[in-house]
Amino acid sequence: MQKYLWNGQRGLFVDYDFVQQAQSSYDYVTTFFPLWAGVATRNRHRRSFSIFPLSNNPAALVMSPRESGGQWDFPLCLGAQSAHCRRGFAKYGFNKEADRVSYKFLSTVAENFRRDGTIREKYNAVKRSSETR
Repeated sequence: MQKYLWNGQRGLFVDYDFVQQAQSSYDYVTTFFPLWAGVATRNRHRRSFSIFPLSNNPAALVMSPRESGGQWDFPLCLGAQSAHCRRGFAKYGFNKEADRVSYKFLSTVAENFRRDGTIREKYNAVKRSSETR
């Protein structure tokens, strides 16, 4: 992971395209997964928090910082990714960030459940809504 996924110049863990043998330039929430996996250092994630600010979106941690039209992209947030990030943040002592991700995501789920009686796979993190395209 350190060899292929860490981008020291950008200060992020990134996705890697094994076919092209190149790192992705697209920022994605998976940058935090090395924390969950326990293979990162605490200092390496300071830049990640500036790219994925946890306080900017009303509902939760978004999948990516910009909209590309992809199915799993801004402005969406998903439960599994939120849970993995929350666990990783807590594991490395980012407790404020872990609590923020948990509270924002779970309160969005609860709010939408009260409204329509369902729990969804994904939510719009900007609108705090289960209405997604």
